[in-house]
Amino acid sequence: MPTPSDPKPTLVRWYIDTRPLTSTSPALPLLETLQPTEQQAIQKYYHLKDRHMSLASNLLKYLFIHRTCRIPWSQITISRTPAPHHRPCFIPSAAILSSSSTAPIPVVEFNVSHQDSMVALAGTTIPPNPKPANQQEIQVGIDITSTTEHLRSPRNPSPPTRSAFLEYVSIFTEIFSARELSLIKSLTHPVHGYSVSSTEGVVYSYRVFFAYWALKEAYIKMTGEALLAEWLRELEFLDVRVPDTDGEVYRGVRVLMKGREVKEVCLFGVMVSYLQHVGIVVCVGWFW
Repeated sequence: MPTPSDPKPTLVRWYIDTRPLTSTSPALPLLETLQPTEQQAIQKYYHLKDRHMSLASNLLKYLFIHRTCRIPWSQITISRTPAPHHRPCFIPSAAILSSSSTAPIPVVEFNVSHQDSMVALAGTTIPPNPKPANQQEIQVGIDITSTTEHLRSPRNPSPPTRSAFLEYVSIFTEIFSARELSLIKSLTHPVHGYSVSSTEGVVYSYRVFFAYWALKEAYIKMTGEALLAEWLRELEFLDVRVPDTDGEVYRGVRVLMKGREVKEVCLFGVMVSYLQHVGIVVCVGWFW
């Protein structure tokens, strides 16, 4: 078990807004600096904005490994954890380990998310512990979700209506518990207290929904499971509050699994505003 004197892990969050690139250039800058497998995967996307998001995702992963592990960029390779999870990870090769003549390479964990041209990375660095038995293990998950992309769809009424919101939420009964769905439908703005049927209230209800969605996504990405996990509805989030200002961090969310509070998880949400977009970033870390 880790002790108070053991090296402390660190966490970083990095973001890239790819819209300025997509709106001005079809190029894929720095693509040639990645490994051939990553280059091919990026170029398979049909839409330019998807190619740019995939490129940004890979560049963030490379940059995180390069800075934290002191690995030359050209020697970085992205691996996958064993089945069934196949999470992206960095496993130093034997050649890298044998050539490392300085400090030991730290253990790193990272996760990426992208939506609506925004890309986010969460990365943890665990310094090498001189007592291997005390080496911490960490899993991290991140999800970024746009709270406005759905509202901008021409298929949705403008201004948004309460009935359209309730119809939309009803699709997700296999994802959220009955208690979560009740909260999603009923939570109001903690300061302004908009009526749930007003335009402002409906917009806030969508923000609440996407906050819950990001919480659920980040958690299952941390564990390596998928949205088909059998325990998905038994994973509940309470005391959820939607961050209200750009950069605001909220850490008060409680996590329950099958009715038992999960204490090992450090979880927070961050509101990110960029032009007409409002995103909620949820970062989850499991420390033991």
